[in-house]
Parts: sequence; C-alpha cells; structure tokens
Amino acid sequence: MIPSGYVDARRKRTSSLTKVAVAVAAMLLIASIAYGVTQPARIDPASRSLPEFTLTTLDGERTISRADFAGRPLVINFWASWCIPCRDEAPLLERKWREYRDEGVVFLGVVVKDTPKDALAFARSHDLTYPMVWDPDQTLAKALGLVGLPQTFFVDASGRFKGDATEGRAGALAGDDIPTLGAIEEDELERQIARILETSS
Repeated sequence: MIPSGYVDARRKRTSSLTKVAVAVAAMLLIASIAYGVTQPARIDPASRSLPEFTLTTLDGERTISRADFAGRPLVINFWASWCIPCRDEAPLLERKWREYRDEGVVFLGVVVKDTPKDALAFARSHDLTYPMVWDPDQTLAKALGLVGLPQTFFVDASGRFKGDATEGRAGALAGDDIPTLGAIEEDELERQIARILETSS
C-alpha cells in the first residue's frame, strides 16, 4: 500500500510542473505573437519604391497620401514626442526643410507609438512647419521596415529609396539603399538630400 502522504506529494509536484509547463508555453506563445507583430514587412527588393499610403495629419483636418509627393524628392522622418533623439534633431529638420523646399524637396514627419495630441504639442513647441501625419497602426512604418526612432528615409522624385551602405547603420532595405537610423547629423542630412536631388533631376 502506497502511503497517502506520498501520493499527495506526487500530486503537488505534478501540479507544480504542469503550472510551470503552462506558463512557459504561454510565454513562448506571447513571444511568438509579439515577434510577428513587431517584425516589419520589408520593401520589395525588386521595386525599392515608396508604397502607397494614406495617413491623417496630426490636427485631423486632412489626409496625406503618396500621390501628394509625386515627382518630388522626399525626406520621411519617423518620430515620437517621447523620443529624446527626436527632440535633438527636430530643429535641424525644420531648418533644412525651410532651406531646401524651394528646390522642391518635401519633408514628411510620421508619428508612431504616440498620440496626436502629444505629437502636435511637440511639433508646435519646436515650431515644426513641414507636413506631419499619424501612423496609428504603424502601417507605413511596417511597410518601410522601421527598426527604431528616430529613423529617416530618402526618396527621389521617381519614388525610389536612396541611401548609402555605411557600416554600422541599421535597417538595410535592399542592395545599397538604406535608411538612416538615429538622430541624423547635419552633414549626413545634406549629403542624402543632395543624392535625392541629383537623381531627381
């Protein structure tokens, strides 16, 4: 006859192991779901072109789509109001937008993981005047393969991405065309703008 204490102890051990197994399985499931959600879709290497999109401006008054930039070189900057490097580069982006807009260059700020209210307050506090849109579901962010904030993409007048394959820079798109990740320096911003202007002429 097996002592009842032994049976009870075995049941407790089995119950504990079952709970641990269920917890591990749940964590693996959550991790796999999170991975699938956060892994961005990559731009089609065959096209390397800006995909179609339609997003609402921060003030909610209108929408902006890819068609609005047809035939014009474009600088796309992803940011959020809580992002410290975004604060560092905001004055530079505004200054260069004002400097290059007469040459046909358009800047577009895309807000992710933020609220329109906070982002609009940020934009006003930094006197940002170039177009700003909100990407609540990260549709454009995922389509472009966004890997962090801030991140800047450069698109020529034909809608194709441009960039240099600089060692250590993240977010490779296809071949030598890559975005710039992190707060961008002035000389780098000017160099990339020169590239999209050159290929747009």
